[in-house]
Amino acid sequence: MKFMRILPIKSLILIILLIIAARTFLINYKPIVNYILSLNPQHKKTENKLIFEIEELSDYDKSKLIETNSWNPKCPVGIEDLQALKITFKNFKGQTEYGRLIVNRKVAGTFLETFKALYEIEFPLQSVKPIYEFDGDDKKSMEANNTNAFHCRPVTYSKNILSKHSYGNTLDINPIQNPYIRRGITLPEKGKEYKDRNKIKYGMVEPIIDLMKKIGFKTWAGEWDSPTDYMHFEYEE
Repeated sequence: MKFMRILPIKSLILIILLIIAARTFLINYKPIVNYILSLNPQHKKTENKLIFEIEELSDYDKSKLIETNSWNPKCPVGIEDLQALKITFKNFKGQTEYGRLIVNRKVAGTFLETFKALYEIEFPLQSVKPIYEFDGDDKKSMEANNTNAFHCRPVTYSKNILSKHSYGNTLDINPIQNPYIRRGITLPEKGKEYKDRNKIKYGMVEPIIDLMKKIGFKTWAGEWDSPTDYMHFEYEE
């Protein structure tokens, strides 16, 4: 009884030639195959570089601050008293992103260490951009869930009292998860689902309050009666 059928010589030769051809293709065209695969993000291996740097304001920064009225000569700090921070942060998906914000040069080093600490514990931030990226509009910045520092402006619902942000030593962190509440008004409006502070949700600041106070942010406006401003941390030397 025959267990296998012997292939015709021509078929056997054809199979051998195909194997040789396939091997030759893989050897000679492997770089091309690898290049094609590299175009697919799923095949890319990226290394996220950590960036925590302090730099002087560029001419662009200055012009945009003035253009959007985020700074003017009547502000309590001069434009030369400000510096920019380049920072690395984790977003709400746990991915590494990069941000930039403007602060008073007196606290630049401390603020940089603050963002390093937040990155190390993987506290999520959605956006970290200078206020001029939102046309100097605090409402737009809050609606974008933007973490911000310097912004020369009056306090919310006031025309004469300057906000502490005007000094560049204050942080607003994740405004949607940590809204401003006053007389039934919630800003930003999306923050309404985070009014119950007994149910801690991702991005709410309660888990970092002790850390922030230890660094030097002695004032947390989430402890105020009215308004209650959960996003707001003031640094005090």
